[in-house]
Amino acid sequence: MATNTKAAASSTTMEIKENPSVVEESVGTTRLVTKKDGSKEPYSESHLRTELLRQLEGLNTEYLNIDIIMFKVSSGLYNGVTTKEITNLAAETCAYMAIIHPDYTKLANRVTVQALHDRTDSCILAVANSLFNYHDK
Repeated sequence: MATNTKAAASSTTMEIKENPSVVEESVGTTRLVTKKDGSKEPYSESHLRTELLRQLEGLNTEYLNIDIIMFKVSSGLYNGVTTKEITNLAAETCAYMAIIHPDYTKLANRVTVQALHDRTDSCILAVANSLFNYHDK
């Protein structure tokens, strides 16, 4: 089973290496990302890569390929995409790659939980007040 998993991961990597024009097209254009505060900045692949690499602790990195995730996320972006959409796309990409290795599911969970932590106020009183005062529209 491990051999099949490695073969699947390496075949996907080979597909990307064999067709470099696809990679150049998705990376060559500058896309603007809309942040939480509404400001726009150029998409930073290195920022997403750093965040994903940080989440790999304790996972079997022999079977996880961040380059494939980065390629698939980059190819799914458009100008004006929000940071929330990038995070969701990264998590969904990791989740469907669980067919290659189950640790992709753990990585998807970590990405999603980190995004929830980033969107939640760090003060428990503020969160409690927000929940208490919430009214459904």
